Amino acid sequence: MEKIEILFRLVFFNKYLNKLIFKAVHEINQYESYNGISKPALKYKNIHTVDWVIGRGCIKVLIEKLNGPELYPISFTLDNIKNMTKYLKDFNHFKIVYQHIQKHYPFFSSLMINDQSFINASSVGNLQIVKFIISERKHRKVELTEYLSNEPISVAIANGHYELVEYLYDQDFTISWSDSICDILKQGTKQFFDFLLTNHYYKYVAKTLKTQQYKDHGHMIMDILKYYVERFENPKIIVMAMAYHQELFTGSPTNLGYKSDLIDFLIAFLKKSPILDVASAFTNVLKSCITEDSFMLFEPIFKEFKANYLILGLGSDQLIRIIPIRKSPERYMSILLKSISNGYTIDFRLPIDLIILQHEYLIASNFHLENYVPPVSNLSEIFSNVKLLDTILSLNIYNASITKYIVTKFTFVCHPEVLIYLLSRTNFLDNKKLSINNIEISKITVDSMIKIIEYLPSIITEKLLVKEGGFVTIDSSLMSLKLSVLRYLHRRYAFNYLDHEGIEKVLSSCQLDLIMFIKEEVHVSWIITQRDLDQALRLKCGLEIIQYLHETSLDKNLILHSTSAITHQNIQLVKYIHSLNVPKSFDKSSIQCAVQNNFITITLFLLKHRTEGPISSVLAKTSRAHPMCKYLESFRNYNRALKLQIE
Repeated sequence: MEKIEILFRLVFFNKYLNKLIFKAVHEINQYESYNGISKPALKYKNIHTVDWVIGRGCIKVLIEKLNGPELYPISFTLDNIKNMTKYLKDFNHFKIVYQHIQKHYPFFSSLMINDQSFINASSVGNLQIVKFIISERKHRKVELTEYLSNEPISVAIANGHYELVEYLYDQDFTISWSDSICDILKQGTKQFFDFLLTNHYYKYVAKTLKTQQYKDHGHMIMDILKYYVERFENPKIIVMAMAYHQELFTGSPTNLGYKSDLIDFLIAFLKKSPILDVASAFTNVLKSCITEDSFMLFEPIFKEFKANYLILGLGSDQLIRIIPIRKSPERYMSILLKSISNGYTIDFRLPIDLIILQHEYLIASNFHLENYVPPVSNLSEIFSNVKLLDTILSLNIYNASITKYIVTKFTFVCHPEVLIYLLSRTNFLDNKKLSINNIEISKITVDSMIKIIEYLPSIITEKLLVKEGGFVTIDSSLMSLKLSVLRYLHRRYAFNYLDHEGIEKVLSSCQLDLIMFIKEEVHVSWIITQRDLDQALRLKCGLEIIQYLHETSLDKNLILHSTSAITHQNIQLVKYIHSLNVPKSFDKSSIQCAVQNNFITITLFLLKHRTEGPISSVLAKTSRAHPMCKYLESFRNYNRALKLQIE
């Protein structure tokens, strides 16, 4: 421990290393990867929707905002309230959100305890939350819809929440045993298995069967599994048993006997399927074996399948496609590869080790690769991964395919490190005219840009244009680069002007640092106009950016139109526009927009603070079936009653 502390101190107090580390941390935290796309990371104060919090699993951010001062408010929609129990795993968090909804949106608080919210809470599995919801439902006399009567306990079983399952069962919630038996076995615990035996088999089944003496408990379990397979016509029951209760089938000779007996039973059961469905039945069981990682069952079932049913057209290639979901897929792959033919296609979506395994098997099987090269699917995958590209090139059989792809594919795009690899070690790009559009721009760093320019300077110089008066403009496509890369290019090429398209691209980044860099260091003659403000609002720029543009504009008569802010559910921006008190910022369509989109936080704010859209006119344009209609009516009736009291 002391050595680690000494090393830490040596690094931390080294100014050069310290600077490099914190620069890297800053760089990393400037961007976030969401749904596979790199985007500028939002600061805490700029997070203004519950959708953002839910989408990234940052529930603590929501709790902080609800507990803290309303300097940086957050906006709820009706869907947020309906689905909130799907994301709340902590009872204290649940109470904070529920109390906030009750205080600010009491008309909609019942949505947090409705049928769907109850089911969502059961899937999360917090017993305190479920007890609270059941208590509130009883207090408000809310009954579970009949067709959903077994849903809460079913999702609790599927998610392995045993205490919750017991509690719900004691509360007389029903179970669809045929639907839930596989999920019960999948939990892999004695608790769940005993729950099945106690509450279904012994209670309803054993009484109707002939009494039988068993040598041991294991024999009885095997017969019970066979009974359920035949009763529910579900062979996956044995898959689940062998995958998640392996202790029943391994170790002693007796257990190995159980395994052999069940496999023979399962094969016989599958053969009972109609002749045209036998292959399909085998394939479905094999898919389940791979998905649930039941290799002890997969091997003998596939042997039977290959010997008798593979010729019916359901080949092993469709099984190979689902193999990568396993942590150790090689053992499945090695068996399946023995059944492939010269028509097999190597799929580059598979992990690298599986691609190599396939290639090695093809060579071992004497496929005469000099005459036959297995066709490739998803060749584009190799251009996003240097390691994969290096592996594929080492095989020496796909060079022609890669060259053809690069030359003929107009939209060819690659990772910057892949481009550097291709430029420095191969001649694949000799006949290809490249531009910045051929690179994943969001992945470019300063270091990779320096190397790319070293090999291919035209990739930047062709994007520069000298105008009259000594202005040097840069193409708008480069505005998607990281700010650090743009700063480097600015120092190197001294561009000092942007056209309207470039400005729009800068605004679309929604990065205050980038906008300030362009306004104050690059395009210093940029005069903020009404068009720029409208564009910024339309492009979802946040409060900080709108404030900056508005305050640095020379024209003090610019109007901030609220409709764009409302459409993007930016309650912070709506409040800011309201505080400016500029005429024409709001109109009759403002509240209508909030109502139609179910933006409850913004609707409530506008109802309390704006008068452009009278409640009667909003109601006239709102369908009776719309979920906000009853709320608007209650708000109108409350105001009428209050007015009468005052008079």
